[in-house]
Amino acid sequence: MSARDRTPKASRQKGAKEPLPLAALLAQLDKASGAKPDEAPEIAAALIEYVTTGKVIAPRVRYNVACYFASLTKRETTPRDAAHAKASEDTNHPEAANARKDRRQEAAKRTLKHLRLALEGVYGDERAAYIEWAQSDPSLAPVREWEPDHKRVRAPDYGKRFEQLLEDFANPDALKPVGVEGLGALTEIAPEGAAKLKKAGITGWRGLLRLDKETADEAGIAEAERERWVALAELLEIVGIGIANTNLLDRAGIQTRAQLADAEPKGLAEQLRRFNDEAELIARPPNRKTLRKWISEARRLERQSRKHASTSPGPPTEE
Repeated sequence: MSARDRTPKASRQKGAKEPLPLAALLAQLDKASGAKPDEAPEIAAALIEYVTTGKVIAPRVRYNVACYFASLTKRETTPRDAAHAKASEDTNHPEAANARKDRRQEAAKRTLKHLRLALEGVYGDERAAYIEWAQSDPSLAPVREWEPDHKRVRAPDYGKRFEQLLEDFANPDALKPVGVEGLGALTEIAPEGAAKLKKAGITGWRGLLRLDKETADEAGIAEAERERWVALAELLEIVGIGIANTNLLDRAGIQTRAQLADAEPKGLAEQLRRFNDEAELIARPPNRKTLRKWISEARRLERQSRKHASTSPGPPTEE
């Protein structure tokens, strides 16, 4: 089965180009390269990094990248592993074995990363198709059926992480895109604010994340409002939070992603429970386990945001 066939059918639209068979191309590159054969894995890794450095990558490409990294977890030896075992001429040498474990774990992490990014780029029936396929795709089986090292304390179980990832994105709230009308359900924005956003050409929370001051001014949105609304959109970026929980967090004093990242699950769970008992904003507030996932994701997004800000070119300076 080709990488093209592994792409969910829902992602194939009439008139659209055929999905890029990236996983297949990279697999071929590993087997035969114009460079030295031993360098093929490094070339493939470099190509992956090049492909994934852009801001907007098609979900089907992300999915294929995830398939490629999943395939790396099956490789028993690499030239690098052999170098570790060269002195003893034994591929079971502890250094070679540790290198294999590290390599497999890194490949599993990248598999989950790119699968998550693929799912973030699709909604509704298309996302459901991606989830359904990922649950049975043989290319992802090495990570989906991951066997943790029971000899190690707290050995990572990427199979459970894979299952949890799909579960998070299968959440009905996560399957629905929050359009501009949905943003009007946020207490801070309200229908009046949603009307302003619509005038500014904003169609959902992703567009709100990119709302600049000039566009906001033209739509009659004050700078304080813009900053406040963008902060709420950053909370909505976290999978599974949704409108109702964003309102609850906002009213309880967690008004930015950075504040959520700094929170402690146990204390926040109690704080939200007490606040919801008084305000009755939501049927059941998030529990500690759910908050732990949200806080972890908020921290990841904050790190990503800081990294992007540090590498972005600053304003031009006058000579």
